[in-house]
Amino acid sequence: MYRLEVIGNIGQDAEIKPINGKDYYSFSLAYTEKRAGADKTYWVKCLKLVGESTKLGEYLKKGQQVYVLGMPYTTSYINKDNKSVSDQCVFVNNIQLLGGRNQSGQSNNQSQEKDDDLPF
Repeated sequence: MYRLEVIGNIGQDAEIKPINGKDYYSFSLAYTEKRAGADKTYWVKCLKLVGESTKLGEYLKKGQQVYVLGMPYTTSYINKDNKSVSDQCVFVNNIQLLGGRNQSGQSNNQSQEKDDDLPF
């Protein structure tokens, strides 16, 4: 079995893209690793079949932390500088929302401020 697991933050809101007659959520994940004492950020392009999960797109927003599991593949192309570039990609089979930022800028996994009027 060949699979890829990534925990990272979505770089921009997911878009729906039609590929071979099926709709896919398309988004990129950023994850950071420490290499030789310095942090290095990597990007993984993700495709998730929309299927019955039509509401999932509402949650795949910039900054949202997610876990994805799926089948890895690579794509190659010539960039604007006429250099060959390869991208790390994954067809997502499983996705879990972990945390991130809501529109007010607060972390989704932090509790709201406590009300001083509570009886305990």
